[in-house]
Amino acid sequence: MFLAACSGAGGGGEETAAADAQRVLLVSNQPLDPGTSGGEIVADGLDVCAEEGWETQSIVVADVNQYESTLRTAARDGYDLIATTFPPMSDATVAVADESADTDFVAIYQFTNIESDDVHPNIASSSFSYEQTGYLWGVAAATLSESGLVGVVNGMAEPGSNTVINGAIQGAASVRPDLEFTVTYTNSYTDPAKGSENAAALLNEGADVLFAMADQSNIGVIDTAKDASTIVIGDTAQRIESYPEGIVATQPLTFGEPLADACRGDFAGGEHTVYELSTKGAQQILDEVAAWAEASGSPKGADVVEAVNAAWAAIESGDVVVEADPAEPGTGN
Repeated sequence: MFLAACSGAGGGGEETAAADAQRVLLVSNQPLDPGTSGGEIVADGLDVCAEEGWETQSIVVADVNQYESTLRTAARDGYDLIATTFPPMSDATVAVADESADTDFVAIYQFTNIESDDVHPNIASSSFSYEQTGYLWGVAAATLSESGLVGVVNGMAEPGSNTVINGAIQGAASVRPDLEFTVTYTNSYTDPAKGSENAAALLNEGADVLFAMADQSNIGVIDTAKDASTIVIGDTAQRIESYPEGIVATQPLTFGEPLADACRGDFAGGEHTVYELSTKGAQQILDEVAAWAEASGSPKGADVVEAVNAAWAAIESGDVVVEADPAEPGTGN
């Protein structure tokens, strides 16, 4: 019955492989559409599991009150591996994992197993060095901004996005210590209207660079920025084509890596793994900045390209170490 419910419950990842294969279920609190964070987990995680011979399934659960019951049902249904997404699912993942010793859990971008006295042996948790991504964004923003204010439209205050923003603040300070950031929240990853509302408010405050960090709510941020001919940094590469002259750089998506590793046999139960920004991910940002400079014809284009390339070279060489700070960067709105 649970398999039937999964197959009709929300996008990405159809049931595959033979009936006697190991079974993996992706339970996502965000949409699994191509080009989204969830879609990347399907493409680079769940699809890899299928290639490795696993029977795969996915489900989207938008209601926080259903996280725990959904995971509990899945564990009872005999899944060998269950993957969950992002910090809002952490409590439910831990609760069900602790009572389901025979089931392995991959907690994607969740900060379980951080404390040595609170380790869960059947959970492999992971986070990503997106403070390095943020640093590059901050360097670009500081090089571009004339008003001295960067407006951030964030989905929610959670460790992952906080780390990106704090990395951006560090990067900006390396170029322009007086640059200010105002952080706002949509409290939803699927509300373009709220993204537009927050973006408009930030523009009214004088922001001339916007960070889009709210998944599908970013559509509203980009539309508002485009109407105002304002620079955008963030979101995903798939939306660059909607505003090539205005989107400077995006977030390289690597959220699928922990699930892919587990299905390949590298399940790090009881551990927390930090995935570094890869050379491939950094190169994506550098290429995007160069493409934006060409598409926009901005007189600052060459300066931004030079600054971001120099910043990545410093990170890669170890001359710059970006602090991973998950604390909330500001009160927001």
